[in-house]
Order: sequence, then structure tokens, then C-alpha cells
Amino acid sequence: MKKYGIQIKKIPDGYSDKILAIEKESFSDAWTVGMLDEELKSPTARAFAVFAEDGLTAYIFCRAVCGDAEILRIAASKKSRRQGYASALLAYTLEQLKNEGIKKVFLEVDFRNLPAKKLYEKYGFQKISVRRAYYEGKYDAEIYSAAL
Repeated sequence: MKKYGIQIKKIPDGYSDKILAIEKESFSDAWTVGMLDEELKSPTARAFAVFAEDGLTAYIFCRAVCGDAEILRIAASKKSRRQGYASALLAYTLEQLKNEGIKKVFLEVDFRNLPAKKLYEKYGFQKISVRRAYYEGKYDAEIYSAAL
């Protein structure tokens, strides 16, 4: 998909280092290059990225099994945040999953991450549960789901 000067597509080989840099900016529990490479090779993985003028600027990792999917990671580089890339990426991913026959999508989010929760709610996600003290042993994870 090419729209608004960006391209969204499946993550090709050779981008683990760029993803790792965004991981480290975005998550206290950043995945390693080995974890990224392993995930990209998984038959249940779905991984897409936004490519803008300066290359890969946002990505999403999902797993799809038996009609359900789980969003494992979504992040944008610090300099490309608040530009709609994550929103475009999430919309694209949900469309791809729906076209595959996925009926329901799940994710978890740190309860403090208000921008992410607002984004998910924009796309029909609703909070269904809470995992107490999930992040760093003290911050709750909220579980969201959306029907496609």
C-alpha cells in the first residue's frame, strides 16, 4: 500500500538492525536481533512496516493462529511519531488480517500508555481484562480485543 508519501509492506529481510533501534527507543524490554529474526521466520508471524523518505519508520508484529491474531509489537521511531504512521500501519494490518479470515484480534498495553490506548480504541478495540503488575512487576497491562 502506498499512501501519503509512505509505503506499507511486509518487512523484508535485512531490517532487523533498524527495527532494533526503534525497539530500544520504544520499549524497556526491547527484543534482540535474534528474537526479531526468529519472529520474522515464524509461520504464524505477520510483520509489516511503514517506509517513508528516510526508510523504515514504524513496524508491527502479529501472530495469527486459528482465526485469532495477537498484536505483539507496534512502534514508530521517535522522530516519526505523531505523524499518523502507526495509525496507517494498524489500519493496514487489520485489513490484511481480516482478508486472511481472522475474526478477532487481541493486544496488551501498559495502562499508562494513553496515546496507544486512544489509537486502539479508534480502531474498535475494547478493554476486556487487566493483568496486574505485568510490566516491570508493578504496572498493569490492559488486554484489548477487536472483532474484525
